[in-house]
Amino acid sequence: METTASSRSDQLLPPEERNWADKLFIAGLMIYAFSSSFSIAASQTGLGLSLIAFIALYRAGRVSIKLTSFDKPYAFLVLTGFLAAFRAEMPIVAIKGLKTLLIILCFMLPYSRQLNNTLRFKLLGLSTFSATLVAAFAILTVYFGTAPGERATGFFSMSLTFGECQTMLSLMILAWFCRDNNSPKSSVILLISFFITATAAFLSLQRGVWIGFTGGVIYLLFWRCKKIITAVILLLIILAPVAYHHEAFHNRLSGFNIRKTLDLYNKNPFSSEFEDGVFEANYLRPTTWTRGFQMIQDRSVFGVGHKNLKYWYEKLSSEYEHHRCFIFSHQHSNFMQMLAAGGIISLLAFFYTIIAVLKFVRKTDSDENFRQHAATAIFIAFILFGLTENAWGDEEVSMMAFFFTGLLLSQPQEGALPG
Repeated sequence: METTASSRSDQLLPPEERNWADKLFIAGLMIYAFSSSFSIAASQTGLGLSLIAFIALYRAGRVSIKLTSFDKPYAFLVLTGFLAAFRAEMPIVAIKGLKTLLIILCFMLPYSRQLNNTLRFKLLGLSTFSATLVAAFAILTVYFGTAPGERATGFFSMSLTFGECQTMLSLMILAWFCRDNNSPKSSVILLISFFITATAAFLSLQRGVWIGFTGGVIYLLFWRCKKIITAVILLLIILAPVAYHHEAFHNRLSGFNIRKTLDLYNKNPFSSEFEDGVFEANYLRPTTWTRGFQMIQDRSVFGVGHKNLKYWYEKLSSEYEHHRCFIFSHQHSNFMQMLAAGGIISLLAFFYTIIAVLKFVRKTDSDENFRQHAATAIFIAFILFGLTENAWGDEEVSMMAFFFTGLLLSQPQEGALPG
């Protein structure tokens, strides 16, 4: 974007220079910030409005697209998708499946627009407010509106990926809490918001979510050890009685028992129904990945093509899997998804992109600048989700990861700000 004069850096654009595109752009970002934790449709609508406004501003010469150090790796990843499409059983479907790679727009919109700090913190505050309300609602429904053992799922259209979204927002709130120049009042508010959103993420009972949350917190420990430890200890004190009395939590925790999982494999559990849904998930994940390896046995370089996986899964699955509807259109893992859909070349491009993004995000200007640390924690959690979930293909999750990374890293740099 063409930057405005430094004397006016605290305004997105001076009021007399704002037109319908500026107002629409800001309105779209506001809609996304408020709805990103509970509604896919509303959040996509908000970003769509911002995109229309951005195009208008770009055509008027008032913004430009900012380049990053991970542009080429990302372009390579897109190219591998097209290479896989031309070798797929259904090439048109494979090309349509590449739309998931358009999530880069969620990063480019706030990043290229170079949002000022006042607007950035309004968006972060709106996201925090919305996430806290949604988390509180989910927590209450677990204890008053659902059967014992049910997980926190949010509401509207993002119930299945509620845990991932709450985790990323919780990590952002935690990093914001650790910022040096917060006022005492804002620090207390942020700490309470962190407790509520983190509790909701815990009650989602998704082990991949717990892993992502833990990874993000561990990263932040290297930045603000004392504050993070204090917040985490207080959170554990709050969660301890919940965890002690929550039977479903104990079941999920027992699912990390590798020996019991291996025993299930030796007993060939697909010959009968599972007694425990936790270990059913333990069995399904590697079984799904095994199907992925089988798909590319003769297509190891370029894979079977995006959105072609269900076609192959139906051909390779057992009668039991068909009977139980264990036929998936994805691999329950970002890494296996890239391998099966785009082959070895796509998986290499994916690793290349992840490393390039992390290197870009970690270019901190100052140890006092919390924004890079928040963005890094969010992206680390997003990557860890991808070990056991197709987080890249879950649009609401990937949109959030890229949007907040772009929002947090957009210029100008952080200065003296109200808490």
